[in-house]
Amino acid sequence: MRTRILRLIAAALWLGAGIAPAGAEQSAVGSHEVYWVRFAEVQPEKMDEFKALIGRLVATVRANEPGALAFEWHVADDGRTVQVLERYRDSDAVVAHFADVAKTFGPSLRALSRTTAFYVYGAPNEAVKTLLAGLHPTYLTSFDGFTR
Repeated sequence: MRTRILRLIAAALWLGAGIAPAGAEQSAVGSHEVYWVRFAEVQPEKMDEFKALIGRLVATVRANEPGALAFEWHVADDGRTVQVLERYRDSDAVVAHFADVAKTFGPSLRALSRTTAFYVYGAPNEAVKTLLAGLHPTYLTSFDGFTR
């Protein structure tokens, strides 16, 4: 229960921090953006290999995906819990992300990590939901709020 609460707090803090340009305010409802927080477990003896893979993945996404607005990887003090924060302009950008990285990085990511929780926010279309289905996401729908 404590872990779940900490995950939700981390997601709330990230989602509220730095999303909109300074001074701008945007409604959380009606946005076309798709974003998520995914938690995974990596065996400690595989963490160096995992971090090297993520370094290549981040470089690829940065260079090739202008629709990827945020792509951040974090590791907990336990040395095995990893959190990724991803934010995309819209569903088309998510589909482009999967087309760009799924074949190159997907098998290695699956071999080195196991998803333990996956929360999706925003407005994913059916194509995105199909792509994410294997990760068993929990979809959350905005009903009020804003970002600055």
